[in-house]
Amino acid sequence: MILPEDFGIEDPPSQGPVRRGLGVGARALLALVGIASLTLAAGSILLTQTVVGRGAVASFAEKELDGVVNGDVDLGPILGGNLLTSVLLDRFVIRDAAGEEFVVLDSVRMEYNPLSLVSGTYRFRAVTAARARLLLHQDQNGVWNYDRIFAGDDDSGPSSTRVLLTDLAVREGIIEVRTPWGANLTGAARAARIRSGLSGEALWRVEESGPDVFERVILLDSLSGLFPLVRITDPVRPLRIEIEGLQTQAAIVTQILDIERFNGIVTFRDSIEIQIDRL
Repeated sequence: MILPEDFGIEDPPSQGPVRRGLGVGARALLALVGIASLTLAAGSILLTQTVVGRGAVASFAEKELDGVVNGDVDLGPILGGNLLTSVLLDRFVIRDAAGEEFVVLDSVRMEYNPLSLVSGTYRFRAVTAARARLLLHQDQNGVWNYDRIFAGDDDSGPSSTRVLLTDLAVREGIIEVRTPWGANLTGAARAARIRSGLSGEALWRVEESGPDVFERVILLDSLSGLFPLVRITDPVRPLRIEIEGLQTQAAIVTQILDIERFNGIVTFRDSIEIQIDRL
């Protein structure tokens, strides 16, 4: 029998320097991955589970949102949520450039897709608010406040910012709608229209909101209900609100109306269109 030793050949060692080096490198790489994972986890906890971290996230979000609206955004403090796909805020406010509040939400919880936020698409779902206030204000030139806040390339075209809320639930809220009264008239015709509005003869509620500025006011107070869709600019105007089971005290005309249940769709163009499914 011919054996390997007959040729002076020895069996190779089970572990040579190269193999030992690879083993050490693999263990070091795993250790680095572990350290990196722990660091990321610790960073995530620091950002999402500490007051300092949540404050930093809120400040960053405010700065980013201020850059996409013609006005300013206030949010926080952050009360909960993982911040990656959901958040619980004590307060969320959007104002126009003049400082007038467009929307105010208190104790609001919402879910979102973080990737869409990066692309300027603000689609929030499963939104709940303990208290909410929405002001829809059309100026004397017929331009709505949300059009000024989320301005597109032109007054009627699509906005570069997408804003959409789905499955919004409001426990207690106020919606106020203000539109010009007599702004398209002059002389005696305007004076007569203003006089009829202020005296109550015109049926609608009319207020003087500034020097020689008069507005028709619709106020929905003590409001609660579900809003399956609130489309501000997604992908185009007009603003559209879908409503289910709305309860409110409505000051639409000179007398207050108690509405126990309203289902329908409200669309805001130059004028307001209301589609009633149930009242």
